[in-house]
Amino acid sequence: MKRDITGKFVSNWDSETKQRVSVSLTSTAWRLLDEEAQKRGISRSEVIEQIARSLGNDTDGSDGNTESQQRIVEQQQAIATLERQRQELTAILDNAPDIISRLDIHFRHLYVSRSIELATGIPAEQFIGKTNAELGMPEEIYSGWYKNLQQVFATGQEKTFEFSFPTPTGLRWYQSRIVPEFASDGSVKTIINIARDVTDYKQMEQALRNSEERLQLALKVGRIGTWDWDLQTKKIVWSAGHFNVLGLQPYECEPSYQVWASRVHPDDLVETKAKLQQAKREQKEYHHKYRLLWLDGSIRWVEVRGQFSYDSQGNPLHSIGAVVDITEHQQAGEEREQLLEREQIARTQAETAQRQLATIFETSPVGIGLLNAQQQFVAINKALAEINGLTREQHLGHSIGEIFSQYDANLVEIFDDIYTTGQPFVSPNFAVKTPGRSDRQPGYYNVYYLPTKNLNNQVEEVLVYVVDVTEQVRLERGQHFLSEASAVLASSLDYQITLERVAHLAVPELADWCTVHIVAEDGSIEQIAVAHIDLAKLQWAQQIREKYPLNPDEPRGAAFTLRTGQSDILPEIPDELLVQAARDPEHLEILRQVGFKSVMTVPLRTQSRIFGVISFISAESGQRYSQMNLQLAEELAFRASLAIDNAQLYRVAQLARTKAEAANRVKDEFLAVLSHELRSPLNPILGWTKMLRTKRLNATKAEQALETIERNAKLQAQLIEDLLDVSRILQGKMSLNVAPVNLISTIEAAQETVRLAAEAKSIDIQTMINPVSGNVLGDQNRLQQVMWNLLSNAVKFTPSGGRVEVQLQQVGTYAQIQVKDTGKGISPEFLPYVFEYFRQEDGTTTRKFGGLGLGLAIVRHFTELHGGTVEARSLGQNLGTTFTVQLPLNLVEPEHRLL
Repeated sequence: MKRDITGKFVSNWDSETKQRVSVSLTSTAWRLLDEEAQKRGISRSEVIEQIARSLGNDTDGSDGNTESQQRIVEQQQAIATLERQRQELTAILDNAPDIISRLDIHFRHLYVSRSIELATGIPAEQFIGKTNAELGMPEEIYSGWYKNLQQVFATGQEKTFEFSFPTPTGLRWYQSRIVPEFASDGSVKTIINIARDVTDYKQMEQALRNSEERLQLALKVGRIGTWDWDLQTKKIVWSAGHFNVLGLQPYECEPSYQVWASRVHPDDLVETKAKLQQAKREQKEYHHKYRLLWLDGSIRWVEVRGQFSYDSQGNPLHSIGAVVDITEHQQAGEEREQLLEREQIARTQAETAQRQLATIFETSPVGIGLLNAQQQFVAINKALAEINGLTREQHLGHSIGEIFSQYDANLVEIFDDIYTTGQPFVSPNFAVKTPGRSDRQPGYYNVYYLPTKNLNNQVEEVLVYVVDVTEQVRLERGQHFLSEASAVLASSLDYQITLERVAHLAVPELADWCTVHIVAEDGSIEQIAVAHIDLAKLQWAQQIREKYPLNPDEPRGAAFTLRTGQSDILPEIPDELLVQAARDPEHLEILRQVGFKSVMTVPLRTQSRIFGVISFISAESGQRYSQMNLQLAEELAFRASLAIDNAQLYRVAQLARTKAEAANRVKDEFLAVLSHELRSPLNPILGWTKMLRTKRLNATKAEQALETIERNAKLQAQLIEDLLDVSRILQGKMSLNVAPVNLISTIEAAQETVRLAAEAKSIDIQTMINPVSGNVLGDQNRLQQVMWNLLSNAVKFTPSGGRVEVQLQQVGTYAQIQVKDTGKGISPEFLPYVFEYFRQEDGTTTRKFGGLGLGLAIVRHFTELHGGTVEARSLGQNLGTTFTVQLPLNLVEPEHRLL
């Protein structure tokens, strides 16, 4: 080594020469060391140690002892030999590849071989007497090295260790062997260090280690195991991976054929053994796949490959091979096959589903359509085409705006919003006016307008689902309408108010116009209600009605329904029908201006008759009536009829109840009056009788007593007779003794009966007898009873000084008798009940006038038994009363005029 101009160590030789000389010196040195070691009977390392020791203990001359010449010669020869050997060994050590050094207890170098220069770049001479620290080596290098030196000095034990060292050619690895040298006292005096460059070995070792690690990693990752089987000794060696493949921990048991066989799946064991024996027998590669059954119950798939070696006689000697866990691969294969099978099934199902979807698309009652980015129909099924009332061809290639703009601008606006915002539109019971369905204006649908967008958030398509719920919505609305109508109809007992409400209920739910006509009692037809949302048109309709009333002979519409009691519906009204219905050109023009589109007429009926008709007319809305509309209209008319019928029944029931209550009240009053009237005559009878028994009355008083008793007895007898007459009348047992009756003598007899009572009150009875033709056939006594009751009533209710007129005259074929008085009169409220049984205007027992109130009822009954009539007229209280009796005359008999 030499220094260059910068002071760095450089080689004296070129690399090729140095390598050649180094190889020659190295081989020679090692050869000489081997020969010396063989000669001494020790190892080569021990020779090197002895030579190293001798290097530090050389002397310059003899010891001065006088010995024999021969000994000196021998010593000189030995010294020469040793010098020569020393020189040879020095040359060997200086050219040895190992770094050999000798150090004292202070770590100072006593000797360093030349090879140190290659490692450090420092001449060997500079090491002598110095430590590594003094030579300027980094502490992190020499401190660790010193620790090992200290251990050898302390223990006297040889030590080997490895360390890395930065050399001029880069970082190198060295293996140092530290050998102690002992003093005579047994302490370590010096040490010999032999450091060998093991960098290449370390690199090879590291590479091998890396390769082994990669192999083990590959084996582990790939779940691969190996075996080595000596067939002669039966010894088997498994790799760790082989244990893993079998589901065992590495080296947890001694590898054996039995352990392996216990892990093979029972169903695969026989075949697997047979395959192994076949391969061994036929001297071919063993290749097989089988299953393993692990202790945890899981199943693994493996693939094995192995080779056998044989002796010269063909006997198997050895077997090596590898086993690979292919569970995942096998499962992947199975899954792939299953996937292929599922894919085939899925493809078949998809094709089937596609066919089914196509069938569903074509046959579905749900309307389905697909719009492109331009809102044009690119697909539409039959249901949606029918919902819109157009053909498929009228949809395909046409946009929403082109199809619906003239019919439903709201729908066009909704689709514009969908394409602008990308938001779906879902709505139940959505009202749409379709272009080809005049019967649905509008129709009702559950709609689902679902857009799909591209990556730019733009609408590419819109899927349209439409469910026709028109009938359902109309039915629900109809039920709701009828429910509200029922509540309204039940709110009034006046049929005219009820029907007016019906007309207003129908607009605009059922019609644009609604009219109600009623058949009056005289058979005439009267319009009592008309409804329209426009009040101006209502006034106009009133004028038209007055000018053109309903013609009962018209073949269709309201007239037809009134005549037949059947509903009538005209889904469309052509112009020809208007021409037929028009009364004149002006009427035709009016009908055309109204714009009738459709009409329904339904009857109003009670239990016994058709009493009216409701007409529902579509005009402005353009609605075309269907049978469902007609059913709703008929139900409304039925409920209206029922409400009116119920109202009439209610009124009848209320009237009957009122009559019954009045009858009960009258009966109670009558019983009270009867008791009073029957007791009243008894009191004077009993009083005068008691007085007569005392015999203290003179003749005049006795006569008065007898007259009073007789009069009251007759009064009571009359009361009893009246009760018996009423009883016979009510039982239908009243009979007449019919014979010609002289009305004049009957009137006179009645007058004579009441004369005394009239005189007592100074009442003037005037009689006017006019001639009549023929006579009356009847019962003399009963007719006289009629006249007596009328006259006695007139006298009873006429105040003192009043007047009673009796008039007989002929009116047509009847003999008419009138009894007029200027008495109390009859109130208008009681006048209709004056001839009823047990009825009195004043039914109290404290009333001013007595009697049971049966006389007039008997008068009416007897008069009617004779075929006549009786009536009462009065202008009111204190204005008198006139009773008129008419009896049929028997004109066959000769005419008698009685004056």
